[in-house]
Amino acid sequence: MITAKYCPYVGSACQHYVQHCVEKRDDNQYIVKHEIRSTGFSPPRYLCIQFIFRSPTVLQMKESEKFDKPSAELCNNIVLNNWPLFSTSLGTAPAIACPFSGGYNMRISSNGHELCSNKMLSPRIESECEAGDGISVDFKHKECIHENLKSMRMNLRQHIDCMATWTDRNYQFVILRPDSDHALCLRIKKPLDNIRHAYLFMDLVCDPGNSVGQPEDSQNFLSIEFERKYIHSVCENEFEGCSDERFCDTDMRAHCKLTCGPCRSDDICAFPEYLRRVWSIYDRKYAQTNKMRYVNITNYEIDFPDVGKFQCLFNNVTAKHRSILLHTFDNGCYPKFTCMETYYSSDTVRQFRLGRRINWPVYDLSRVKSQACKSIMFKKDYQIGDSSEKFKIPKITVIDASYTKSQNCKLDYEFRNHLNGLYFREGDKCDGCLYYDNIINPDYFEVRTINCPSSLNYLEYICMASFKFDNETTAVVTGTRIRRQNTYRQFLCWVFTGTGEKRKVVVFDAADCNEVQLQLSLAGDVVPKSMFEVMEKPPKLCPRPIDDEPQPDIPIIPLDTSSITATPVKKKPLNGYKLTTDIIKGPPAPNKPVQTDRQNADSSASSSLPQPLLHTFICLFVLLRTLCTT
Repeated sequence: MITAKYCPYVGSACQHYVQHCVEKRDDNQYIVKHEIRSTGFSPPRYLCIQFIFRSPTVLQMKESEKFDKPSAELCNNIVLNNWPLFSTSLGTAPAIACPFSGGYNMRISSNGHELCSNKMLSPRIESECEAGDGISVDFKHKECIHENLKSMRMNLRQHIDCMATWTDRNYQFVILRPDSDHALCLRIKKPLDNIRHAYLFMDLVCDPGNSVGQPEDSQNFLSIEFERKYIHSVCENEFEGCSDERFCDTDMRAHCKLTCGPCRSDDICAFPEYLRRVWSIYDRKYAQTNKMRYVNITNYEIDFPDVGKFQCLFNNVTAKHRSILLHTFDNGCYPKFTCMETYYSSDTVRQFRLGRRINWPVYDLSRVKSQACKSIMFKKDYQIGDSSEKFKIPKITVIDASYTKSQNCKLDYEFRNHLNGLYFREGDKCDGCLYYDNIINPDYFEVRTINCPSSLNYLEYICMASFKFDNETTAVVTGTRIRRQNTYRQFLCWVFTGTGEKRKVVVFDAADCNEVQLQLSLAGDVVPKSMFEVMEKPPKLCPRPIDDEPQPDIPIIPLDTSSITATPVKKKPLNGYKLTTDIIKGPPAPNKPVQTDRQNADSSASSSLPQPLLHTFICLFVLLRTLCTT
């Protein structure tokens, strides 16, 4: 049943009605009985309606005319209602990617009158400059904001989310959600890669207009002309009037970088050699699509997937591991500055994060240098459920899979009371044990599952990096290896956190190895790959590992990055970043396994001692260790 009311115009009497389903048809079509409730008795009528879902929170309907009797022919002639319906959760629902990208200057008109036509700086819109940005509008002047938008609490600089989009005729419709309780509809005339004109409907209508596109359902709209302007350097003028040097003595100086200076376009720096490689991103996207994405760092540029290329401007800003980057665009978006933090986690693993962006031309370079790397620039509001919370911007963990070197897992503290194995439980799925020996094999741990529907017994997790989140939390980046085999099958992040009966082991894709993912997972806002509860009082002891178990079938990780060229490492990195001298240089030969320190040690030991004597020595060592620990 549908309960609704129809109000022809503001201030008029509303008509209340209900619609009962009579027959369900294909393609979300229904024949319904229509009854008016707000007047005296009137006989019911029948019509066909069709639901068209534009997004999980936006719905449109097609309707037929109303007739006295139900009939299958009612659905042969249905017409789109241009007034979308919105879910009450629209204000908190996640945004979608906006259907166009790039930056434009705007000329905004209402009823044939151009707003703020006497201003030198034009209002500006930028969309999806970086993937996930949404839309940002800079009106430049209060006079450029229409009164109806002011009543919606539209700011001078306004961020806007895209909530739904669809095509009708030669138009792209987009439902917009500003940072308020209101919704707007934007109608863009194609092509989307070079927009010339759009209508912004300030009522909740998406009107395709008459045969020439003139809106008919509402007069409450803005007509917007778009003009693309390209800025490829930080030393350019924002508008043509900057050629007059008299502007250099006014507040317009900041917008006339080329004319007024001081401005140096040749500022550039080189990235440290320990960064200049091709780094692989093993994240959820890779797990779902099996398509690898890379962070490619050359001498002067860094290329992030889904974000773009950045140029190094300043190194060692406020700290040795911070650099200021410049991002320029080819789609009309203005340049942006950001600060990059780099963490040298191990020979094989690095971590990066980019701070919030500073838009050109607000600051000159000296002020950018003092502002971009402040700690506040590494915090951001995230939408979690129905609320917004401020988190540190998470790091992304990347791996140089062309040569891998095992590291000490540094899990001594986590296994201090579990010499026979760490017994865990994964909800109501199954139990398992983690085995780690910090003396004999400190660079890997093993997992054996117990009473699980699918056997993943005896997987070895070779540690590539180990670092602390806090005193109670250790994260380990691992390469998964089937026991007694040498090719890596996947790269994961294992986080050991908590104390006592609240201890947990949380597993993520390697790229998500950061504090934010852990916090969201423990709060139930993000689902990790796995989450285990450590049993301080297990129902039984962990079983002793057995060598002849069946092995699981896990796809081999491709390590071929030959299509991407990075600057090779030729000399030692900067001070403060220590590399060992026994790194395996370059990628392994095809199908040739990468040998770890443990394998070298095993082969060396087995070749230097007779086999019976070796077994006796190992047994004596284990016996002495057990006596000492008890």
